[in-house]
Amino acid sequence: TLDDGRIISARLAVAADGLTDALVQALRRQCGPEGLRIGAGLQVLLSVHGGRSGWVTWSLDDHLEALGYASRTRRKPTVRERVARTVELLTRLEVVEATKNGAQRRRMPILLVGDRTEAVHGADWLTQRLTIQINPLLYGGVRTPAGRVGSNWFPVPVELARVDHTKFPAALGLGLVLPMRWRWDLKKGQTAVPLSGASLLRTAGLALSSQNPERAWTKLRRGLDELQRIGLIGDIAWQGSPFEERSICRLTLAEWLKDRIVRKLVPPEPFGSVPATGLELR
Repeated sequence: TLDDGRIISARLAVAADGLTDALVQALRRQCGPEGLRIGAGLQVLLSVHGGRSGWVTWSLDDHLEALGYASRTRRKPTVRERVARTVELLTRLEVVEATKNGAQRRRMPILLVGDRTEAVHGADWLTQRLTIQINPLLYGGVRTPAGRVGSNWFPVPVELARVDHTKFPAALGLGLVLPMRWRWDLKKGQTAVPLSGASLLRTAGLALSSQNPERAWTKLRRGLDELQRIGLIGDIAWQGSPFEERSICRLTLAEWLKDRIVRKLVPPEPFGSVPATGLELR
């Protein structure tokens, strides 16, 4: 939105495998690796606090805590502004669904916004609190109408939002897209995602340089190692020479994800306050 109130609309053309992949690419292009980390933090809040209904009361302080920033960093005005502005951008993104003949289309926001609380920030206003719900188009199948875990439910470690975007930028793009790919392949009975080296680079937002191609592969290797560390990826196996564009890399689900998704050992839902007496425990 410009200073005179005019709204600028832009459509980003990306080669993507599904809506989630397109969103990741658009957010990376607009806000860089830190934008992906902020998006992962928003996913944490939606999943943890808004799991049953999809609705959540978002606050800037909760989001900064989900990102794992130190208390000193959370107080920095520049950091607070970047996180708030990125979330504001996400509330303005839309999905356009067109009919086959192109005669009609339906526009839907990615995030549905209820009330919004803002505070003065310099000469402008900065969002502090929002009531938001993820679009049912993205939430469909994750939860049933009764609030139970659905067929498209797929857990992601909350540590993904705490991955350092300056040290491991490749991990964030991969971490947001891989769960979608695993869901697709699990329907075929596969627990490993086969991706070519070229596809891994694209998903991670990396490009090979003719002068120093090893730089991109090093970033990819560090990103995969970080995803293993936080428990998103299990085994990494290459068919062919590792870290080459035409070689196939098979990324296996971490063992705890196999428990949740393959063996259906879904964790119990939170039941409220912890019992304080023997009678309450009984």
